[in-house]
Amino acid sequence: MVLYDFYADWCRPCQMMHPIVDQLEKDRPDIEIIRVNVDEQPETSADFAVSSIPTYILVDGGTQTRITGAMPRAKFYESLGI
Repeated sequence: MVLYDFYADWCRPCQMMHPIVDQLEKDRPDIEIIRVNVDEQPETSADFAVSSIPTYILVDGGTQTRITGAMPRAKFYESLGI
């Protein structure tokens, strides 16, 4: 499984989610986390059709789960189905 974390340094909701994503990395070492700064990697953001941040895309095999926005850790994990 791979989780793409689309963010920007100036984005307050993104900053609020960083500790939650860091905790996920500790809780689920089986999930590779790829952080994508939308300002530095606009092509990758366009490839994934990311239009708002923070956006998280969990890729598991051929399935993608996409969520957008800041939320509490429990809701984040639940929304990703993990």
